[in-house]
Amino acid sequence: MTNGRKIALKGLAVSRAKGRTYYYAWRGGPRLTAPYGSAEFLKQFADAHAARKALPEADTIAGLILAFRASREFKALAKATKKDHERAFPHILREFGGAPVAAFDDPRIRRDIRKWHDGFDLDRQADKMLGSLSRLLSFAEADGLIARNPALAINNRYHRAPAPAPLTEAALETVLTAATTPPEAAYAILLCARSGFSRTDAASVTWAHVKHDRIDKRRDKSKIRATPPMTPELRQCLDDMPRPDDVLTILTNADGRPWPSADALGKIVNKALHDAGLDHTMHDLRATYACFLMRKGATDEEVADALGWSIDTVRFIRRHYVDDEAIFAGRIAKFAATASAKKNGN
Repeated sequence: MTNGRKIALKGLAVSRAKGRTYYYAWRGGPRLTAPYGSAEFLKQFADAHAARKALPEADTIAGLILAFRASREFKALAKATKKDHERAFPHILREFGGAPVAAFDDPRIRRDIRKWHDGFDLDRQADKMLGSLSRLLSFAEADGLIARNPALAINNRYHRAPAPAPLTEAALETVLTAATTPPEAAYAILLCARSGFSRTDAASVTWAHVKHDRIDKRRDKSKIRATPPMTPELRQCLDDMPRPDDVLTILTNADGRPWPSADALGKIVNKALHDAGLDHTMHDLRATYACFLMRKGATDEEVADALGWSIDTVRFIRRHYVDDEAIFAGRIAKFAATASAKKNGN
């Protein structure tokens, strides 16, 4: 104890408010809660400064990750996006953690990034790691720490179609009536096929989002509003849905409880599609819904509003699936009419 005497601790910050005195390890640092001058007080002060010294240098990639995590930009990201970045950060730290951020201004760093990217076994995992590194370096670029983001020059390994492939109505009926499809998967498949929700939004949409003329919900990942109109088919789907009194979400699992995660929902839906002999995933149900609306006469803008999609994606779906379908149907009808005319001698 100090017996009321002032102790000399370099950096100790003092704040007084409403007759009380508060002590901090440094200005803006952690508060010291032990009695002033006690052995515990001195230990808290020493531990705080030791932890501060253990932090990575601010000008390294490890320090950049800490700065990015604390930024408003990171806090504004969707929960799923944050989760993806947090999975990638340990990999980035192992490879580049001690490297100076300034080193990423050297064009030769691209060779190291590409080698690291190529070292992952799975293409999608590799691209997610690269995406997180690129987002981190864009943050550094915005802060003026580097002139340009070298990760942008690295090509992704995984290549997919520009948009998901829709299920036909016959294929949809196949999976809904298959003996291998559990009821909770069937409800989810039909809801997504009639609303266009992604697995994340399907798992979290609640009855409170249901309005008389639409379902009004912001997408969990992009925060864009998705407003599928209340078609007779969607209304019938909702009317047939089991609705436990104490559950807020529209979809429930086999136990009648909310799905614990979007991944759990996606896993059972994808299994149902596979077991029914269909080469599709839950993501393809969004394109299925787009085609459903188009065949009902919806414009590209209306489909984009319902799905929260870009106009370009909607146009791709229409051109490759709906328009082609109509063209081939017209050709078949034309050939049939020609054959009939020849048969009748016309």
